[in-house]
Amino acid sequence: MHKKLMMASMTIAAVAVFVIAPAASASPVLTDPLGTPVVVGASITDSSSSATFTGSNGVNVVCHNVSMPGNVMSNNGSLIEGRIPKDAAKFTGTGTSGDCTSSLGSVGVTMNSELCFKTVKGTDNVEVTGGCGTNEVTFTLNVTGVVSCAYKGNITSGATFKTNADAEVNVLNGQKGASEIPLESGGFFCPSAERLDMESDLTTTNGATIFVS
Repeated sequence: MHKKLMMASMTIAAVAVFVIAPAASASPVLTDPLGTPVVVGASITDSSSSATFTGSNGVNVVCHNVSMPGNVMSNNGSLIEGRIPKDAAKFTGTGTSGDCTSSLGSVGVTMNSELCFKTVKGTDNVEVTGGCGTNEVTFTLNVTGVVSCAYKGNITSGATFKTNADAEVNVLNGQKGASEIPLESGGFFCPSAERLDMESDLTTTNGATIFVS
């Protein structure tokens, strides 16, 4: 599959970095089909067959399906902006009741805030916040019968664009040296911070490929 959009790393910093090929950085546009701009308000889905949260204590939470439906808010050649509503992102796996799994048992993953992203005019950056403002992203890892751990921070992603190819999102926060999202509240067993690794595809809600042109 041709790779178009690659986002890499969920961190506590407030800005997600998009490294864009020179030909694409001046006026990136989401298109479907190729060359036809996606209209504002259109429904999109970011989905993955694998996601891993790595805790600072070395405990991994593994999910086998991620679905994050949202909407395009801006797409005008100078700004790409999107919104994933609160509680819309679903992380599931092979654990109890479809939860994700870990060495401590089944883990329910809940995204407690909206996810909002937008390109930054004149740069190769994208801002990602919770609540479509300056709020931070919050999520909870609930280890069934053991502990509930809440995390709060903003998202930073390194990314690359390849024009006229299908879009892929590649979150690689587990790499050495990447920043972490810190623990906001929870019990003794909660890792003090979490990282995320996830490779996903950006499509329409009916599965059609979305491009960055």
